[in-house]
Amino acid sequence: MMLSEHDGRKLLSLARNALESHFGLASPVNEVVDVRTPNGVGGVFATVTLDGELRGCIGYLVPELELTKTLARAVVAAATSDSRFLSLGVDEVPRARISISVLAHAVVVEDLDDICVGRDGLIVERDGLRGLLLPHVARERNWSRERFLTETCIKAGLAPQSWQDAKTVVSRFTAAQFDEYSVNKALRALT
Repeated sequence: MMLSEHDGRKLLSLARNALESHFGLASPVNEVVDVRTPNGVGGVFATVTLDGELRGCIGYLVPELELTKTLARAVVAAATSDSRFLSLGVDEVPRARISISVLAHAVVVEDLDDICVGRDGLIVERDGLRGLLLPHVARERNWSRERFLTETCIKAGLAPQSWQDAKTVVSRFTAAQFDEYSVNKALRALT
């Protein structure tokens, strides 16, 4: 799965417009966003932060719609429907930062040594519960493979060491990540 930096900028622009339109701060863009969805896309997640603090992260493992529409839905849900946080207020939207992750299809892990912290995201499933952590989470927190597995189990609502039980299914995936901060920083460096 390959998405270019140019595609990432287009997707971030679409996500920003979807968020601002939802709050009445912009008119919805009705033009088609020309981003070729590469083969192997398994889903999309949107993360919203405010003043450096997480305010929501929502995504879809299997896009119900085309990538751009799924992304628009995810960013609005991240800002308004993540049950861990209060919804963003209209006055907070201009300060909010958006990060998007376009996921490759997940593969079941047969050997835990195949998990590469920083490259892989994890999904842990058992007894109808599921937890997912994106690849950058473990990298940013400098977690070991075991800590990453443990935290993904906790996110699923499972006992921390559930990943060691054969009844627990662990899957890994890669993701292309784009965030407004990095893109804006890169654009400032070019000017």
